[in-house]
Amino acid sequence: MPKQELSRRDVLKGAGALLGAAVLGGLRIPKEFSAHTEAVNVPWNDGKYQTFPYQFVEIGRTMYPVFQDIDLGTLGPDVDTIFGLDFKGDIQTDAKVIYRPSGIATVTRVVGIKRTDLETVQFGRVLGGDRFDVSKMSEHGGDKALDDMALLHAKNTAHTHTKVVYVGDLGLFEKQWGPQEKQFLSTIIRAQRPGRPDLNIPDSNFVSPRIF
Repeated sequence: MPKQELSRRDVLKGAGALLGAAVLGGLRIPKEFSAHTEAVNVPWNDGKYQTFPYQFVEIGRTMYPVFQDIDLGTLGPDVDTIFGLDFKGDIQTDAKVIYRPSGIATVTRVVGIKRTDLETVQFGRVLGGDRFDVSKMSEHGGDKALDDMALLHAKNTAHTHTKVVYVGDLGLFEKQWGPQEKQFLSTIIRAQRPGRPDLNIPDSNFVSPRIF
């Protein structure tokens, strides 16, 4: 996998298109773009936030986590989904690490954006997490603002025992880094539409495709 990072000049040279590809989809986010602190004009009134609380079952005197299968569908033609999902263990990937614990990571939190190019994504063996479906982002800063929101969410939801990785635009991540990240993607994704047999990700088992 390429080790060279894009310079600020390289990123700015390509204007919007290159910025979108480098920031939303690339594994190697330049340092100056890795921590967005500016205020983001977020259309909260046009969004829906949902959490997936951790669940446990007690066997004897020991508590065991109950794994969840979480499905992210597409709610409309201009609706994007920011997701933050927690998986057991330290899942290996070269995606951008937002936070790494000083000790052993017992959980890997994957934060990213599901755009409308992926109709559905079904994640498996999830401990818990959250999603935010945001509408009309094209009217509120577009890709840049969406990326800012997701990166800020990744930073703000880090826990001391959790490694937090950021994949940006999930569909673009698959296109750019799928072969190199095949094991990582097939570990967290059980199905999606459109499927990616080359990445060991079958087509989603949703019955009805979106109608818009």
